[in-house]
Amino acid sequence: MKLFLRLCLLCLLARSGGAATLVVDNSSGAPVGTFATWNDAHTAASDGDVIWVKPGVYTEVVFCTKRLTWIGAGYFLRNHPDWSCGTASSVLGGGDVILSSGSGGSRFIGLVIGSANIQAPDVRFD
Repeated sequence: MKLFLRLCLLCLLARSGGAATLVVDNSSGAPVGTFATWNDAHTAASDGDVIWVKPGVYTEVVFCTKRLTWIGAGYFLRNHPDWSCGTASSVLGGGDVILSSGSGGSRFIGLVIGSANIQAPDVRFD
């Protein structure tokens, strides 16, 4: 019985590896450790990570090859209207999101995206 419990505990620990959270912020004076572009954050991310995109307008073409969750300011405004976080948006303006087959299962939440070229299954835009 103890061996079974130990194996169960090991399985739980192995599955709870935890996703990293990366921050994209192109404002002047952004804190150290943030990324100025979506692509820089994508390069540093691993499958399953979360990328929080701070309010701003980002002009770039994003090539997504990993399963990631991208969260923008719209998520917080939509789900917490009583918060005083302003009305700024996280906008990918003048660029596209290109989702390759490796990005299947990715989610984009609370972001304003001009266009997307989706070549991956099960991608969600909320």
